[in-house]
Amino acid sequence: LVGVIAITRVEKGNPIPGVAIATALMPPLCTAGYGLAIGNYKFFFGALFLYTINCVFICISTFLIVKYLKYPAVKQVDAKRQKQIKYGITALTLVMMIPSIFFAYTLFEEKKTNQKINLFIENEFTNKGFTIVYKKISLNTNPKNIELAFLRHTFNPAEIKTINKTLADYQIDNTQLTIKQDTTDIKKYILDQINSGKTNLDAKDITISQLKKEIESNKYNNKELLDE
Repeated sequence: LVGVIAITRVEKGNPIPGVAIATALMPPLCTAGYGLAIGNYKFFFGALFLYTINCVFICISTFLIVKYLKYPAVKQVDAKRQKQIKYGITALTLVMMIPSIFFAYTLFEEKKTNQKINLFIENEFTNKGFTIVYKKISLNTNPKNIELAFLRHTFNPAEIKTINKTLADYQIDNTQLTIKQDTTDIKKYILDQINSGKTNLDAKDITISQLKKEIESNKYNNKELLDE
């Protein structure tokens, strides 16, 4: 796309900065602004970190391409200064890469743990005919927590203890299974879900009705218009 734009434009220009800003820099900046607006600093700092990574690696990529194409320098840099630049680029790359590797590893571990937990729930409950009406997985607690509630079946303490032991068979470590059996809590959750679904349905009905009215108001007698 960049090459096509560069060839087809009559006037000479450099589309690369525009493409870089549009695809790599604007989305994280917009996310950072949104996070700041709603007071969610996790969004803000995460997006700002992504923006910084993109800026740094765009600069490093440009530097490497320029070196590969062997463009002559406008002003020759002495060997000492050149070494300082290389060390600076290496240090900056490492500073940016280490947190990225950590976040990628954390995300990978979370995905892997979620897959194991879902397999455990499927094999131990769903495939055995238990209807799950509530499920909550908390991976940021110590120990990690799995909360489940069932439509009909109730478990005694001995059964819950035995099921907790089966977590080790799925290589799910440092995790506690909690089965909610308080009928009041389960009823409240089901009613909240029903009310939420009803509210969404009502909102959709209102929107559909408004759109129908708008379409009706914009209809014309095409036959009369064609005759005229």
